Amino acid sequence: MIRRIAFVTIAAAACSGGDATQRGSDPDGGAAPAIDAATGASDASASDAAAESAADAASRDASIDAAIDAPKSNWVPSIVGVGYGGLRVVSRDNGLTWKNKVELASGGGDDQDLLRGIAYGNGRWVTVGWRVFTSADGAVTWQEQTPAQGCGLMEGVAFGAGHFIGSCGTDAYESTDSVTWTHVATVGDTGGHTYLFFQGGKFYSSGDSMRSYSSPDGHTWTELVGTRAVAFCNGALATRATCPGFWNAGMFLGSEWQSKITRSTDGTHFSIVFDDPGNNAPYTPYAFAMGMSPP
Repeated sequence: MIRRIAFVTIAAAACSGGDATQRGSDPDGGAAPAIDAATGASDASASDAAAESAADAASRDASIDAAIDAPKSNWVPSIVGVGYGGLRVVSRDNGLTWKNKVELASGGGDDQDLLRGIAYGNGRWVTVGWRVFTSADGAVTWQEQTPAQGCGLMEGVAFGAGHFIGSCGTDAYESTDSVTWTHVATVGDTGGHTYLFFQGGKFYSSGDSMRSYSSPDGHTWTELVGTRAVAFCNGALATRATCPGFWNAGMFLGSEWQSKITRSTDGTHFSIVFDDPGNNAPYTPYAFAMGMSPP
């Protein structure tokens, strides 16, 4: 059963042209609006008020469902990068330009605002770290969620086979809605800083140990003996030694301290395509994901 969030921010007309600085979860810097569940007239009986409140709650959930499940036929393939200071930023042209910037603080460091992983699935974006944020409107606005129970720091996340898998140390957590998470497995000896991606029908994971693992569902994991720090680039499985950053459709993305995203078509020569005035860079050259967002 999907647990409903207590509020939702929906853009009346999704716009890709503006940048926003998040304070809380509103891109204009204010508190996110809450959905008002009215309790009825002041002279209503306690039972009538309770009944009306329940009806309003059901109406609220139906409205949220409608917003999440609304047709997204006009959405376009997009890349979202995440990192220091709670940075989230969107590209709709395969990494050439970046918009819809959201961040929690300027000049972020290795702190609880650092976002380490990003994934898209079931119409939602989710980004993880010490804090977890989701977006149901295509990475335009974001809502903070409660982290998985028993997982203080979720370092990686990927979507495949109908669900999200997140990594917390060497443990794997599963979610279908990016809000409620359940511990389902131990990945293996990844050695910390465990990352995840999904490709070709399987989840893949590695970390500081460089030992690599694969799984068809995130529940059972098999070591890829001889593969050190598994990665994907140039249309095939490879290693991070040969994949210098996130890869998609003939281009690589990179991260340059303290504020830059770089791009390359040959994996060797990179040029700056985004320089954040807030001095926040993506967490690593791999802290990006493909998904969908409004044009």
